Amino acid sequence: MKIEIEIEDFKMLWHTSCNISQMTAEDLSGFDFIKGDNLESFNFLEDHYMYWLGDSYISALSALQIVKQSGFDAGLLWDDRPINGEDLDAWGFCIITNKIN
Repeated sequence: MKIEIEIEDFKMLWHTSCNISQMTAEDLSGFDFIKGDNLESFNFLEDHYMYWLGDSYISALSALQIVKQSGFDAGLLWDDRPINGEDLDAWGFCIITNKIN
């Protein structure tokens, strides 16, 4: 059985997103680049969004593929900054994209 995955499926992640149009590539230097379009390829004068995906690599790759195959710029990053100042947890994988939610 073939399962079609499309951008509508990615929209389920809207609650994890935030507009990062005020950030620059330098602001994002704390993120580790994993795969996809590198930060230098983004025009930060346009609206961009970051979607946090958790710590599952296969889920993150699937999300990246959905966005890229739909024609949007997207980069997969790792955000290891602590949540609420605690060193016990991290945000995990995230996608930067010009896809407007």
